Amino acid sequence: MTIYRYTFCSHQKKIENASYTVLSSYSELPIEYWAKALKKKSFIKEFWPAQHYIGQQGALKGLSSVIQMPTSAGKTKAVELILRSSFLSGRTSLALIIAPFRALCHEIKAGLVQTFQGENIDIEELSDTLQMDFNLDELSSFNVYKTFGTSSPHKRVVVVTPEKLLYVLHHSPEIASKVGLVIFDEGHQFDNGSRGITYELLLTSLNLLFPESIQKVFISAVISNSKAIANWLNHNDNVINGSNLVPSFKTIGFTSWTGKLGQIYYFSNNIDLHDYFVPRVIEQLKLQRIGREKNQRVFPEKKDGKSIALYLGLKLIHNGSIAIFCGQKRTVSSLCNTLADAIYRGLFIDVIKFSCESEVTKLYHLIMANFGADSAVTKCARFGVFSHHGNIPHGIRLAIEHAMRENLIKFVICTSTLAQGVNLPIRYLIVADVHQGQEQIKTRDFQNLIGRAGRSGMHTEGSILFADNKIYDTKNYKYINWRWRHIKKLLNPNESEPCISSLMEVFTLITSDRKEDSLKPITYEIFVSMYLQNPEELIKLIYKVTEKKRFIYSIENLNRQIYFKIHLISAIESFLLFHSSNNEILLSEENVTQLAQSTLAYRLAQNDTEKNNIINLFQLIAQDISRKVTDPKQKAIYSKALYSRNNTDKIRLWLDDNINHLLVSKTQLDLLNYIWSLLVEFIENANFNKFVNPDVRLNLAQQWIDGKSYYEIFNHISVNKIKKIYGQSTTDFKIDDIIDMFENGLSYDGTLFINALIILIEASDQENINGLVNNLKFLQKRIKYGLPSKTAITIYELGFMDRVISIDLANFIGHQELDSIELKNIIKYQYDEISKKIESYPSYFKNLISTLNETS
Repeated sequence: MTIYRYTFCSHQKKIENASYTVLSSYSELPIEYWAKALKKKSFIKEFWPAQHYIGQQGALKGLSSVIQMPTSAGKTKAVELILRSSFLSGRTSLALIIAPFRALCHEIKAGLVQTFQGENIDIEELSDTLQMDFNLDELSSFNVYKTFGTSSPHKRVVVVTPEKLLYVLHHSPEIASKVGLVIFDEGHQFDNGSRGITYELLLTSLNLLFPESIQKVFISAVISNSKAIANWLNHNDNVINGSNLVPSFKTIGFTSWTGKLGQIYYFSNNIDLHDYFVPRVIEQLKLQRIGREKNQRVFPEKKDGKSIALYLGLKLIHNGSIAIFCGQKRTVSSLCNTLADAIYRGLFIDVIKFSCESEVTKLYHLIMANFGADSAVTKCARFGVFSHHGNIPHGIRLAIEHAMRENLIKFVICTSTLAQGVNLPIRYLIVADVHQGQEQIKTRDFQNLIGRAGRSGMHTEGSILFADNKIYDTKNYKYINWRWRHIKKLLNPNESEPCISSLMEVFTLITSDRKEDSLKPITYEIFVSMYLQNPEELIKLIYKVTEKKRFIYSIENLNRQIYFKIHLISAIESFLLFHSSNNEILLSEENVTQLAQSTLAYRLAQNDTEKNNIINLFQLIAQDISRKVTDPKQKAIYSKALYSRNNTDKIRLWLDDNINHLLVSKTQLDLLNYIWSLLVEFIENANFNKFVNPDVRLNLAQQWIDGKSYYEIFNHISVNKIKKIYGQSTTDFKIDDIIDMFENGLSYDGTLFINALIILIEASDQENINGLVNNLKFLQKRIKYGLPSKTAITIYELGFMDRVISIDLANFIGHQELDSIELKNIIKYQYDEISKKIESYPSYFKNLISTLNETS
C-alpha cells in the first residue's frame, strides 16, 4: 500500500508539473498555441520550481519583472518560455537580449539557435564593431503586434552587448519603438568598473525611448536591492526572488593541515558545525631537484593554498569535472607555472585518462599556436589542464567551454569569467583564493560562481572546496580568524551586496594607494569644472598637489582614478548630447533635472545631498554643452561619436588640418601610419602605455592587423628586448600583457577612435569621401579583431572568434573578400571539404560549422 501511494503521488506530481498542464494558465494562451513547441524533444516537459515561480508571477503574460535566482535554478529555460509566450501572444515580433560579455552573447545565441531550430524565428548576434554592419531596414521592418493571437509570421531575437546597442541607438533611436520584449541578462553589472556606467545610461535611455507596453525582464544574481531596481526599470515592484531555489545538493569542504597529513572537513546546512571529515587526504610528494639545487622541493606546499588546490584537483579528477577558481588572472598563470614546474620535476598526472585524448590534443595545438610552446598555459594544456580567464583569447575560451560541457575535458583553472553566465558541468569547484586585486570577491558574485558546481541537469551533487588550510585552521583564534568570517559571509546569500551605480564614483575623493589620505580640496565640482575647461591642466594640478606625497600617491594609482572619473563624465556628456541632439530645449534646466532623476544613481541615492549632487553634476555638464556646442546638427554629430565634447573637438580640429592627407592614403596601412600619433592618445590600456620606448607600438599594431599571433608578437618583443616600465625600473613583457594590450586596449579604444573619425568625416563638407570611409571601416575591423582580410573577419564574426583559425580557414577557402552571405553559401556547397579541414580543430568549431550549414 505504501509503494502504491508513493507511486500515485509521484505520478500526480508529474502531472501537476507537466508543461501541458501549466502552460495555458501561466501564459493565458490556449494550449493549442504551444502545440508545436511541446512536440520538440528539447522543449521543457516538466516545470522546475524556478519556472513555476516565473509563471506564477506573470512573466509569461507580459509582466515586466526582475528575476533573481541562483545560477543553477533553470533561468535558461525560463528565457525560452518568456520568448515563446511573447511571440505566441502576438505582443511582439522583435525581442532584444542584452548581455554584458561577448562570450555570453555568443553562448546565448548558440543556445537559442538550437532551441528554435526548424522554427520561423531568426536568431541574430550583432558584432561588437561600432558599425551599422547589419540590415537596418530588415531589423526596423519588424512590428510590435498588440492584438492577442495575431503574431507576425517573421520573428527575430537579437543578442547584443550594451556598447553595440548604445551605438545603434545613437544612430537609429527609432529602433527602440519596434521592440516588444527586452531581456537584460547578468543585469547586475551596473557597478562593473568602467562598463557599468555604459550599461546604466543605456538602460536609462531605453526607459525613455521604449513604449510603455514593452515587457522588460531583468535577470540578475541575487542582490539585496532588487525592488529598487524593479521600481526604477519597470515602475513596479514585481521581483521574482528565487534565492532559495537550489535544485542541486551542495557540500562545502575546508582543508585542514596541522599534522603530517591534511584532511577535509565537510559542512552542509550549518557552517559552524561540520557533518563529517575525510582524514589523510593530503600528503606532500617529493619532487626532483634540478641541477645543483640542494633544497628538497615538495608538492603541495603546506602553507600554499594555491598548490593545495592543484593537488586536490588532481586527486579528485576521477570523480568528475574540476574547476579551480582564482580571484585574479595572474593567479591562474601562477598555478599553471607551479603545475608545469612540478610536472617537469617528475610529478605524474593522469588527467588525460579521464578526458577525450583527441580533444585535448586539438586544444593543445590551438593554444600552442596562440601562446607558443614555452608558455605554462600550453604546457598544462598538453596534460589536459586548461586556463579560462579574460586574457585567454575568445575562441579558445569557447572551445574549452564546449569541451567541458560535452565532458571531453575535465579540468579548468579559471577566474570569475566562469561566473559570467557560462553553463558548465562542474562536480568540484575548488577555491584557491577570493581576492580580486586589492578587493575580495563580492558575495553576490561568489554565489553566482558556486552555482556552477553541481548544476541541475549536469550533476545531482556538487562540492565547493576551500583549499587554503589557514581558513579552517585559524577559525577558532579570535584575532586572526578574519578569513573564516569572510568565507561565512560569502556563503550566505542573505549577505549579497546591493546593485549600485558606478556614476556615484564621480563624487568620491581621490585617495592615496592605501586610502589613508585623500585630496579633500579637489571636490567633484572642481574636478568636473576643470575637466570641462582643460583636462590637461586638471591632471597637472593633481600631479602637483601629490608631488611631495609620491610615496603614497603613485602615478599609476592616480591615473586609474583620474581616468575612471573622466570616463564617467564623458559617458554623461554623451548621454546628454544624445537626448538633446534634436532639440536645444531638451537641455533646459528642467529637462536636465528630469534626465538626472531618471538614472539609477538618483533612484538609489541615500539622501537629498546625494540627489542634489547628481542633479548639479548633470547641470554642470549640460551648461558646458550648451555654451560650446550651439549648432543642433553638430550636437547630433557629437552624440554619434560616443566621446566627450573635449575629445571629439580634438579629433575634429586634427581632421580639419589632415583630411586631405587621409584622402590620398591608398591602403589601411597608410591610414594607420598617418592617424597613429593621434590614435595612441585615446588608448587607455595600462600595458599599452608602459613601453619604455613608445615608438615601437606602431610596428606592433601593424603586426596585429596583419594577423600575427600573440606568440609571434611576443617573440618579436623578446628578441628585440623591448621593455616595460615597472615602477622606477623596467621589466620584461609577458604574453598576458600582449593579449591584454591588444584585446582590451587597441581593439576597443582604437575602434572607438575610428568610429569618431568616420562620423566627423561623413559630417564634413568634403567631397569624394566614400573610398576613405570604406577604407577606415575596414581598418576599424582589422584593429578590432587583429585580422588581415575581409574573409578572415567574416569567419571570426560568424562565431569562430580565434585569429589563428580564422586566418587558416580563410586561406583554405582561398577567397579573401567574402561577406557573411557569400561565406555561408561556400560553406553550404563545399561543406564536406571544409568539414574535413575543421577536423583538426577542437570540436566546438566542428559543431559551429555544422550549425552554420544547417541554418544557411
